[in-house]
Amino acid sequence: MASYFIINQILFTGAFSFLYKTRKPLITKAFLWEGLIHLIAFPVGITLFFLYDLVGVSSFLLVGAPIISTQLILLKYNTSKEINQYLQKAVETGHRLTERLKFEEVLNTFIDHLLNMFPADYLYIFNDMNDERLQAVRCYENGKFITRKFSPIKKGVGIIGQVWATGQFAFYRDKQQWKNINTEGIPDEMESVLVVPIIKNNAVSGVLFLGTQIKVEYQKYHLMILDILCSYLAVALENARHYEQTKKESERDPLTKLYNARVCRRKLRDGFNRLHTGKIKCISLLMLDIDYFKSINDQYGHQSGNEILIQMSDLLREIVGNRGTLTRYGGEEFIIILPDVKKEEAIQMGESIRQTIENFSFYMHDNLANERKTISTKITVSIGVASAPADTDNAISLIRYADRALYLGAKRVGRNKVAEYVG
Repeated sequence: MASYFIINQILFTGAFSFLYKTRKPLITKAFLWEGLIHLIAFPVGITLFFLYDLVGVSSFLLVGAPIISTQLILLKYNTSKEINQYLQKAVETGHRLTERLKFEEVLNTFIDHLLNMFPADYLYIFNDMNDERLQAVRCYENGKFITRKFSPIKKGVGIIGQVWATGQFAFYRDKQQWKNINTEGIPDEMESVLVVPIIKNNAVSGVLFLGTQIKVEYQKYHLMILDILCSYLAVALENARHYEQTKKESERDPLTKLYNARVCRRKLRDGFNRLHTGKIKCISLLMLDIDYFKSINDQYGHQSGNEILIQMSDLLREIVGNRGTLTRYGGEEFIIILPDVKKEEAIQMGESIRQTIENFSFYMHDNLANERKTISTKITVSIGVASAPADTDNAISLIRYADRALYLGAKRVGRNKVAEYVG
């Protein structure tokens, strides 16, 4: 019996490695349970042998019933123990997900914990895009994350489409069970498959797909654990969306969608921290103000002024690009923060911005006229420039000096000019 047990395990491990091209350790939890069963079966077998000589066939009932019951109890105990371990890990995953406030962080944390809990050669997470199509937001294949485009998934079609449409899980132990279903996009090497809906507010908001190249790798109780995990994921993703939306609304000007004054001051403080720690050598600031903007509001209405502000923001966003941080500081004033840009370069950039705006045609509607019509107009701006550490080593002072250059050096001498601060 001992020889049979050891040879059987060696042959099983070798066959596994040959068929699936992966190494499987000889001593596993299944190996230990198998050994325990043999230790129980051996003395019972000896007992049954002698008992059969004494009482005949009834000995099978006398010995068989208790041993079968004992093995069933051990099996249930082992399964219950595994389920409890999975539940503990699921609760821990839920706690970790609630600590994440960004959409990407939630997904990454969920996938890391999932891969530590379940064997998976393939993992896909699909997100429901306005109840029209599923989009793959994460794709994991054979140990690495990839970017992959799936063919359009229709509700009720294929394994993923059926789960999306019905909200019911799909569970297949091997390829024979799902090979006749529309499986476009699913790798041919896959065998065991688990597909679970991600449900939010009683509606399917996404689908989790898990698969391996090994037959009978997943168990029924895995579905229960995945269902709990997907519930945690749905809540965490919704919280992350609300957080990001609230954060965005608190940081952005509602009209122009640029950063607001509060973010401007924070970005400027961050820039000065980098300056003081030697990460950058200088920082310049451009304060820009639209000339005669009040006359536009008075003549055509505030809605017309808003149209100009929106177009001005779009134009500035295109000009500045990723060279600096563009913010709406208030009213018709804009601030551009330029890290590691010297004052001379900032003045040149300011002049380029001034000329571009001067030559640009803005369009607005006459909202005060009896007949609302489109009007083309020209706009000019005045710009003040200050730089650190050339002018100051304080963030608030840099704004004040740029503001002073704007009004004393540009506005008071005719507007449509770029002026630098002179201490």
